[in-house]
This record gives sequence, structure tokens and C-alpha cells, in this order.
Amino acid sequence: MAQRIFQSFRRLPSQLTSVRKKQDTVEVVGSHYKINVCSNVGFPAKPSSLAYDQSLDIFALATRDGIFFGKPGVVYYGSHKGALEIIKVLFFTGMGKLLTLSVDDIIYVWEIVSPNGNQPGLQNIGQLSGVSDALESKHLEVDPIGDITSHITALIVSSSNSSILVGTDQGNVAPIRRNTHVKQGVDQDENTMWIMPSKDKIITPHRALQSISPEKRTRLRLDAVVVLLERPSYPSQLLIGYSSGICLLYDLQGERVLALLPCQYELEAATWCGGSGLPVRGAVANPTATPPHLGTRVLTAYGNGSLGVWQIPLFATGPGLATELGTQTLQMMESPSMPYGPFPCKLISKVFWLPSHEGGITIFTGGMPRSIYGDRNTVSILRGSNLDQAAAANLAAALRADSEGDADCERSTAGQEFYDGGANADILLPSGLVPGAPVHVFDSDAPEHVCLDLPSLVVDVCPLGPAGGPVTGLLILCEEELIAIDLLTPGWPLLELPYLNCLHASSLTTYGLFTQVNPAFLEGLEAIGGGADAVGPVPRATGLSTRTWPIQGGELGRRNEVSEPVVPSDDLLITGHENGTLQFWRLAAGGCARKIFCLFTGSLFEGDFGPDAVGDTHRACEEESEPWPPFRRVGLFDPFMDDVRAAIKVIHLVDSTLVVGGAAGQVSVWQLAPTKPTMATLDVPVAPEVPGFRWKGYAPLTLRRNQLDQPQRLAGASLFPMAVALCQPPSPVTCLSACELSDFSAMDKSLQPSPQPSPTIGVLVGMGTAHGFALMHISASEGGFASHLLLHHSTIPSNAEALEEAAVGEGWARRRTRELKNSLRDSFRRLKRMKSGRSTMTAAPIGPVAVTAGSSTSAQQTTSGSTVSPPANRLNHPPRVGLRKSVSRSASAANQGIQIRGDPLQEALSRVHSDNETLTSPPLPTGCEREICDRPAATANTALVRCMAFGPPLHHRLRPPAAGITASTSATIETSQLLGSFFAATAGGATFVFALYTDNVRRPSHLALRQATQMQLQHRAPIVALRLIDTKTHCPLLTSSVYLPQFSSPLVPSHHHPLPPHLMVISEEQVRLFSLPSISLRQKARITAKDGFRIKTGNIMAFGQLSNERNMGIYGIEFNCVFTNNGGQAVVLSVPYLRRRDTIALLGGADVLEINSIVFATAASTRPKVTAAPSLGVYQTAPGQLAIFDMVLAGQRSSALGTAYRTVGLTKVAKHSTPSPSPRLQQRLVKPSTSTDTANVITGSVPISENTRPSVNGF
Repeated sequence: MAQRIFQSFRRLPSQLTSVRKKQDTVEVVGSHYKINVCSNVGFPAKPSSLAYDQSLDIFALATRDGIFFGKPGVVYYGSHKGALEIIKVLFFTGMGKLLTLSVDDIIYVWEIVSPNGNQPGLQNIGQLSGVSDALESKHLEVDPIGDITSHITALIVSSSNSSILVGTDQGNVAPIRRNTHVKQGVDQDENTMWIMPSKDKIITPHRALQSISPEKRTRLRLDAVVVLLERPSYPSQLLIGYSSGICLLYDLQGERVLALLPCQYELEAATWCGGSGLPVRGAVANPTATPPHLGTRVLTAYGNGSLGVWQIPLFATGPGLATELGTQTLQMMESPSMPYGPFPCKLISKVFWLPSHEGGITIFTGGMPRSIYGDRNTVSILRGSNLDQAAAANLAAALRADSEGDADCERSTAGQEFYDGGANADILLPSGLVPGAPVHVFDSDAPEHVCLDLPSLVVDVCPLGPAGGPVTGLLILCEEELIAIDLLTPGWPLLELPYLNCLHASSLTTYGLFTQVNPAFLEGLEAIGGGADAVGPVPRATGLSTRTWPIQGGELGRRNEVSEPVVPSDDLLITGHENGTLQFWRLAAGGCARKIFCLFTGSLFEGDFGPDAVGDTHRACEEESEPWPPFRRVGLFDPFMDDVRAAIKVIHLVDSTLVVGGAAGQVSVWQLAPTKPTMATLDVPVAPEVPGFRWKGYAPLTLRRNQLDQPQRLAGASLFPMAVALCQPPSPVTCLSACELSDFSAMDKSLQPSPQPSPTIGVLVGMGTAHGFALMHISASEGGFASHLLLHHSTIPSNAEALEEAAVGEGWARRRTRELKNSLRDSFRRLKRMKSGRSTMTAAPIGPVAVTAGSSTSAQQTTSGSTVSPPANRLNHPPRVGLRKSVSRSASAANQGIQIRGDPLQEALSRVHSDNETLTSPPLPTGCEREICDRPAATANTALVRCMAFGPPLHHRLRPPAAGITASTSATIETSQLLGSFFAATAGGATFVFALYTDNVRRPSHLALRQATQMQLQHRAPIVALRLIDTKTHCPLLTSSVYLPQFSSPLVPSHHHPLPPHLMVISEEQVRLFSLPSISLRQKARITAKDGFRIKTGNIMAFGQLSNERNMGIYGIEFNCVFTNNGGQAVVLSVPYLRRRDTIALLGGADVLEINSIVFATAASTRPKVTAAPSLGVYQTAPGQLAIFDMVLAGQRSSALGTAYRTVGLTKVAKHSTPSPSPRLQQRLVKPSTSTDTANVITGSVPISENTRPSVNGF
């Protein structure tokens, strides 16, 4: 009764806040601080296309949310304003420009520009929309009918870079020429950049059939265009392939069909082939030159998994020959062959024929038997088929037999330059074939044949190398990773990726960015990288090539030697995975990451964990029993894990000690050691046996029997386990904290650490679960380590409901509750997006270039000059052929004007760097004032331990614990000297403070704990972070050390003590500052009650330190409290007064994955050389991609630690002796551009916004 009476009085202070104090205004402006998104590490989500520039030796990877373009250390980003789905990317070879085709059939043009001469980027300079509808309207000579839709299904760039060729699903093909007659410095728009074809230049199905005899015309069906290929050395001859299986060789100059290639199967892909398969002389010096013999044959792929070869003769082309010469009907050199038949096979979606030093290489995707291997994703590579043998023996004869006159003899003589002859060169038939040698594209007895078995769907395949050969490599783009094959080394091994690494080979469960790592620890990891783990030798990745990365286009820019020195990075990114592995990554600018070590923590336990349980071993046994097809397992993506108890939940690194917490309550402690020590084990009863509590979650893990007394199996130093603790009940570990104890017995006057590191004699490890927390002491013993349990405390309420809920663990009840909450949240978000989408249904089309209302595009003009109205929204789905196969059904929302979420990196950059367009846009939502509801005090959710920390000695007046008795010697040990403090905070707003005592402060060997105090927040909000702040300097103290840092007050005689630090408690609703050891409130900042947002994570950061001031100490540095909320904002509070300094938009409110995954970087060393409060952070943008951001002052480029990740620009690209180099491109890329050059380069009548402004990366 009394509680109900006083309940209203508890809410009275919060209700009268607006009366007593003026409400603070929340400004989301970012005027004092900013966030620089440095780079993306890992593989992006939803990749769609690959492209390679043979002249500049660079490649582009397009995703459905943006564009990734670069080489090691050089990265360009360009994103569409509406984040449209990109389905194709193509290069203008050697020009530094590229095209992208979006899902709504808009063609965008991008260019490498350098606005300031130092940081070039990828900038959109124009677009071309309505191409397919314009071609259809010109063909019908009327406005497009409302229920007829047309889409682009094929797109190529001509070899001369003067035009693009477009094919539609209605069978129309049209060349669109670039306007090259514009004076330099004149702005170009959509009307002047492109020249649309006239009616008589469009190759319609009706027009193509006019040159074919009537008896053959009736059987032909020309539907969607899926193949467009220029004939090598004959750019006026175009190969057009239709989905029905028919191919036409069309003469663009004579406007007639030269040859007809009929087939009854559905056509999927085609490529030109022919010749000896050897590379052209001088191909490296002239990478864009195409040998003429590549156009003697055509290799086609069909939907039934078969391949066909066609012999293409030479034709007399030109205007005026349409009436003199008819269309030839060609036949396959033999019936289509199914590589993996004769049973029904899957379609072959892509096919390539590439020259190499040992003959032509045939590459195709798919073609597997449906009944046996229909679920496999494969790319087949073979060399040595009799197609290459026959072509090599008959190149000269084929040219002589199919041509006449002296010009043909000259071509035959020219062909001898690429072919030196063979044993059967003199034995030829009139048709140019070797007697008795059938021409196959596939030979089961090929000397080199491999079928790459990929773990995810194949999206695109891109060969590397000059056009004339030799082919140097092959890029295979899958849905979850990028795979590179070395085609120069025998056996075709894999190439190690310098970027776009597969971080989610096993599902990511946790990660951490640790700065200023101990150099000895890094050197040790580098020395043993890939060599061994705790159990034994780790199998190294077989089949890795020793060659360097083949893509080397571009050059790295140089930093300013005065103001921007290169700071070496000692940072380490550690990722934890579901299969119990830890991956250690060294990072660099431009998204580059290098894996230096892999640790199998599951090897310590019984079960299918560790390197022996990897699926490749079982797959290899399966492959041995199935020699055909010759499968080779490639790729790292393997997200399936039956037993998730070994999953990594928490990672903590301090100095040379690594602590890992798992999903089944296991905590392992690792250190570098020259020999394998004896591992200590300990059972931690976090929740004691109480009536009504019975664990129903995971089964506990058991250590391997041969783990404790395992003989030495490793030679040299490695990362070995010191101790393993198994929490009972085996619930997931929620937080960890570690502290190394040093030996200061040699020091006489002070306990302050010396510049030289002191030897470590023990480790304190704190662990927290959903039921409580514990503290373990690991000390060195003879031949190994010994562990002692100092503390175990249960935080579960004593009522029956809480005990029953806590006993479920990760069982069905808690999981079902969580799924129900997520379902309700998703439903409300879906309704909110639907409401916001209705307002954009009538908006203008999405794109980076806005078209004024008074102008009409050339694609929408008819020959008579009348304009065509934009097509109405259509509900019918286009045929899934050609380029439209990769388009999802949900992509139709883009055509209806619904906003689609864009690239996370580009969105963050656009939100951080505001321009004129951003200033005119409405402000971001800042939440609203809401009532703080009472939280339940006796539930299992309040027992979860969120964070822990160590601190210096505080409670000097507290009575020491009683003397203890050692178990080994039965001697009494006095622990009367105060060593430090230990803090633990729960999700119920409770903070426990313990005093840590030892027998000898300078050399602690025996420790004991006594609880000093306990604090309970009145609002009972979960505590997300605990930080200790120095009283005088306001510098944060390291939460992984019990020793005071060097800048703090030195220790004086025992009757005087230094000023105790302050304790900052960051909960989900408030930020409070307490004085220690009395736990009295000094400052408070109410966040949720004013903003309406909940705090997700927080930390103390240092601002104002430059990269060249590494030893300046703490003077001149500004320390602030930074936290992120569920609205995607980063809020800066001053220390120690907790006044709001700034609010920065980091992410969008709908980016739930990114917001919940934000992790601030921590200093891994207790003696940091730069700063103990790094301003770096990481968040997850995709299942296998992480973004690193740096928070600095508004006028600062980067922080002291962020300099290593700050991108630097390119000044030029690698030079190649191209036949027609562009002087304008050389002027822009070879030397820094001036203001005049910039005005000439950036063309277009529309201002550039931050949504289209790229970020340039390099290192």
C-alpha cells in the first residue's frame, strides 16, 4: 500500500523538469565534430557485376547498392542518389570512364575526376534513360502501349569507345553514339552527350528478317537479345544472339544479315574463339589489340547444358552489297556436345575462350547434371581440347579456303605470325580441317581440366589480362565472396586476396578493433601465422599461388611529409565466428586486410570443433571416390554449423593476454609461449544450486581427454592456452575483463610502471554471464599455470518466476519471446515504410542527375520531333533473360518510385559531410520526449552482466579479509595490502564494487576480495559501459589495469593517497558521474527522457591530438564522452560536466543491424604510445563487411590513430602503350589538375551532391 502511495511522488521530479529548468535544445548539425568513415573491410552485400579495363589494369565491382572500384590500396566509391539496383558495369577501355545499367533501364556514365588534384574519385557525369521505350516507340511509330514493357537485356561498349550497343527483350538492337564533337570546356547534358539512332539505324526483328529468304523466315523467332559481340578485327560485323537460340552475324555498314546460325536450344552466352590459342606477340605492350584469328569460330552455350562450335567464314562487307550477296546459313561443325552429359544438365550461363602460352583455355559456368550435381555451383576450366589442336593446325588453310584474292593471301600470311606450324600442317582438307579430327570444344581427355566447386551462387566471371593474351587470372564473383584463380601457374592455384576478404567464412558472432597492440604480440602472430594452433599443426591452405596480385593499375599518392607523416598501424582486428575460430587481421587504408593467424578455440573441447571438423576434409574423401567431374573445392564461405556451443561471444585483448568467451560458458585464456605449458582448468559455479533452479539450455562442454597431458607437438613459439574456465550453468558469456599482474619487486620507491615492461606473474580474468559473474586468478607454477577462483556471485533474483526464466537459457521460451518481439518490430517498421512509400509514389524518377521539367531527353524524341510521355507504371514482370536474370522480383519497386536503401558507406559519408543540398533538406529526426516507465526489479533479464572493469585501489579504510589457508601447504596467508578494485554492472542497473587485496603489492601471488559497496540506479536501466576518469586531467583510466598510469599523481608515503578517480556509468537512459569511493552523484545527463532515444554503447574519446604529436602526453587533448543511440546518432558530452557538445548523424534510424553492431576501439596495451582513448569505431554493414570510422574535430582531417586509415588520392594510373591514348585523360591523371582543368573535366549541367560524391581511398 505504501509503495502505491509513493509511486506518484517518484514520478513527480521528472514531470516538473520542464517547469524547474529550461529544456535543452537538441541540434543535429555536427558543427563541432565529424565522423570520417575510413573504409569498408570485407565483402559487400548483393554483388551484381564485374568489369575489367585491359588498358588501365583496373577492375570494378558493382553491388546492388552502389559501386566499388579499385586495386590494392586504391578504392573509389560512387553511389546512385536513390541507391538503385545495378545489374551491369562496363568500361570505356583506356578512358577512365565506365557505364552502369540500373534495374530501371537507366544507363549512368561515371568518370575518374580529380577536383583538387590530390583526391580523385568516381563521379557521375551523365545518364541515359528511357532507351528501351524510345526504341520501341520508334519501331512502332506510335506511343508505347500501356501494357507493353521493354527492358535492356544486352549491353556492350564498342571497341572504338565511340558508341554503345543496346539490345532489348523485344529483339531490337541499336547503336547509341557518343558526341565527340563538343568543344573542350563546354558543359554536356543528356541531350548533347549522346546521339540516339534514327529509325533506319535500329535493327528490329522485322528488318533483320527481310534479308533472309521467305522459306527460312517463317521458322525463325527473334525474341529477346541476350548476346551482342563485335567480331575481332571486324568492328562492323556484329554477332546478335536471341534467347530462342538463333544467332545472326549482322553487317552494320551494309545493313544486312551476313550469316544465320540456327539452333533449337535456348541461347545463353557466346564468345569468339579460333587460332592456335597462343598469345599474340606484343600483347602486353598493346593490351587492347585483338588478334584477327579470334574471329574464325564462335563458341555458343545453351540452356540444356551443351556447347556448340561454328566456323565463321570471311565476308565482303560494305554498303551496296545487300542485293548482290545473300545470307548464308551456317551449320555447327558437329552436333552440340554436353560436357557433363548425356543426362539432362543445367544451363551454361557464361562461356569464355582465352589464349595462353600452352593453348586456349575454355571456361564456362554451370552445365552440371541436374539429378546428381544440380545443387552445385561450378566453374569449369580446361585446356588441351582438340578444338585448339585442330585450330592450331588449320589456321592458315581456313583463311585460304574461305577467302579469295591477294588480300586474303595477305591475311593468311599475317596469320602465320601467330602460328608457327605443327606436325599436321601439310595434311589439310579443302574445308581446312585435319583428316579424322572431329572438332569439339570439350574433350574429356583434356590434359588440364578442373571443375571449381563454389560454396555460393556464381554471379559473374571476369578474365584478367590483355585482349591478345596471355590470360593472367580469373575473377569469380559469388554471392558471398570473391575468388581469384592464377591461370599462369601450372595447376591453376588460388590467388590471395588483398581486399574484399571473406570475413564471414563462418558466421560472424563478435569482433573487436584493438589499437596499439603490443609489438611483441604482433611479431609473434606474424611468425606463427598459419603454422599451428593449440592442438597441433593447422593445415595450411593448399593451392595458393606465390604470384603477386595481378591487378596493378594506378599509383598511390604521397602524403605531405610535413603535416601528414605516415603513422605505422599497430591495430589488430579480431573476428569471432560461429565455429569457434578467431581470425586476426592486419588492416591498411583502402579496405585492405591481411589475415595473419587463425585460432581454433573449439579444439580444446570434445565434439566436431577445430580444424579436423572442417568440411573440406570430408569433401576431399568424397571427391576421391568420384573422379568425374574433377571437382576442386574452392572458397571459404561455409556458414553451416550444427553445434553452436563453440561460438565466440566476447573477445578481450590486453598486452599479451587474449581472453575468449564462448556460447556454452567457456572462457579460455591464451598467451604466446615458446613451449606448450600445462593448462589449468577450473569449474566456475556462477549460479549455485538453489531450490527451483534447473538448467534447461545448452549441454556443458567437456575438455578433450588428451588435452591436459598432451605431449609437445609443436616446434617453436605459438599461442597456447593458459587456462580454461567452464561456467555453470553453461550460458553464453556476456562480458569479459582481464588484468595482467606485474612484478615490481625490483623497484624501490614507486609502484608506477617503468618505460620497460615488467614481467607478468599472473592474470586476473573477470567473466560475466546471464546468471552472475566470477573472478579468476591465474598464476604461473612449475611447468604451467594454476587457477584460483576468487569470486563467484549470482545475480538471479530469488523469486520462482525469475528462477524458471533463467533456467530456460537459450531454450524455446526465451527464444520465442525474442522472436515475437522482433516480429512485432518488423511489422511496425514495415507499416512505417509503406506509409513513407506512398508519399514517394508520385515523386520524380530516382537518379544522380536531375532533369529539368522543361527539357526532354533525346531518348524520348521521335523522328518528327514530338516528345513521348514517360511510360506509366506497369505491373507485368519482364522476361528473365540476358542481363535481367539477376534482377529480383522485388526490384520492381524501384520502377514505382519507392526509395531503396543505399550503400552504408556512402550513406554515412553523405550524412557526415553536408553541402548546400543537405542544408536545404529537413533536419533528421531527434526523437521526442517520453515518460520513463518503471522497470521490473525481479526478472531474469536484470541478472545479465553487461560490463566489468578493473581500477586502482580505492577503499583504504575497508577492513581486509581474514587470513586464508592455501590448499597445497596448509599455511596461513595474510592478504592485507590493497591492490586494486573490481567493478561489475548488470542489466538491472546494479553496480557491484569489490576491493582486491594481496599479500605483496610489488609481487602479488595470493589474492582475496571483499565487497566494498553496491549501487542501484533508480530507473533500473541496463548499464552499457563503466569508465574511470582521472580527477585532475579527466583522462580515462584503462579498465584492464589496477595500476595508475604515468600521468596520474605519483604515490606518496602510505599515510597519503592519490585522489581517487571518478566513475562514469552509462546506462540506456542516462549518463551519470559518481565520485569514488563514496559513490556520490556529481553530474547527470538525462538522455532518453529528452531525446526519446536509448543509448546503445558509449566510451571516452580523445580529440585534438595530431599524428605528429605522439609523445605530447595528455596536455592539449580534449576528452569527451561519446555514445550512440538507437536513432543512429553519435552524441558528444563534455567531461566532467556532461554537457551536450554536438550530435552527429552516423547511421539511419532504420539501419538496425549497423546500430546494434557499433563497437568502439579499445587500447590493447596498458602502456599506449599514442592515446589511451582512441576515437575509432567499427560497425557491421553486411554479413561479411565491416566499416571503420574515425571521430575527430570539425577542422581536423583524422585522429592520431586514424591517419593510418585515412585515404590518400591517386595522381596517375599505370601507363600502357595504347594505340590511341587520350591526351585529356593523361593530363588529368598524370599530373595534378588545376582549377581550369577541373572545370573542363567535370561536365554536366547538374550540381554534384554528397549523394553522388565519391570517397577516395588509398594508402
